[in-house]
Amino acid sequence: MTVPGYAETFSVRYSNHSNARPRVSQVTQREHNQQQRIHQGVRSGELTRHEAANLQRHARRIHQHKQRAMARNHGHLTRRDHIRLNRELDVQSQRIYAKKHNARRRY
Repeated sequence: MTVPGYAETFSVRYSNHSNARPRVSQVTQREHNQQQRIHQGVRSGELTRHEAANLQRHARRIHQHKQRAMARNHGHLTRRDHIRLNRELDVQSQRIYAKKHNARRRY
C-alpha cells in the first residue's frame, strides 16, 4: 500500500536541493531511501498493508518536522534540527527493518 502520489511528489520536489544545504540534502536523501525500502517491502510481500501504512504515517510525520524546521530557518536546518531529524530517521530505519523481518507476510 502506498500513499497516492506521495513518493513521486517527494522525489521530484525534494531532489533539487543543492550542495548549499548539505543538512537538508542529507536528510532528504535518507527520507527517499526509506521510502524506497518501504515500497520494496510492499512489492516483495515483506510488509503488510497495515505495516506499510503505519511506516508511511511515521515518514509523513518526520517530513512535516523537517518542513517546519526549514520554515523557521529560511530553508535551512540548524545543527540541532539536523541531529533531531537524524535520530527520528534512525528510529524509522529500525522500524522498517523490524517490520520487514517479522513473521507477518502478505500472501
